[in-house]
Amino acid sequence: SILSGSTTFNNFTCTTAGKQLTFTAGTTQTILGILTLTGTSASKIKLRSSSSGSIYTITDSGTENVSFVDVQDSTATNSITAYNSTNSGNNTNWTFNSLSITYPASAKTIGQTPTVIGVSGASESVTIKDISGNTVATTTADTNSNWRVAVSTSLAVGANSLTPYVGTVAGS
Repeated sequence: SILSGSTTFNNFTCTTAGKQLTFTAGTTQTILGILTLTGTSASKIKLRSSSSGSIYTITDSGTENVSFVDVQDSTATNSITAYNSTNSGNNTNWTFNSLSITYPASAKTIGQTPTVIGVSGASESVTIKDISGNTVATTTADTNSNWRVAVSTSLAVGANSLTPYVGTVAGS
């Protein structure tokens, strides 16, 4: 998709894995509400300028959910944090952080109230949700970006999945 000219959006959302969003060089996209860009680990959303090496600008309200993107040639007027993403260069005011659970390992049996260990940005609030989207734990990362928390609500017996989120999370 090509975004031509400077535009103001109430909210801006792209959740189509592998999609490329091309912004006309020299333009500013203003997002008044929530900026949501969510690709997948296997297929990141690409943000590119129409002219390689020339900047486009994103001005957002500071409310964002950005993960699994590949960004190049962008200036963020307000800092944007992108999780599990790629910095392809020439970006200003973008922070590229990891967000993951490091223990327990995927597909491991660990009981109904496990201790969960992971990484995020330094001092960030982390919410852990189960396979049904229920919040089962919250914590704050230390200054080295590490966190550890015991699940406070017993997980359902059988297959489950835990997913970390940072910041304000709907349904928390």
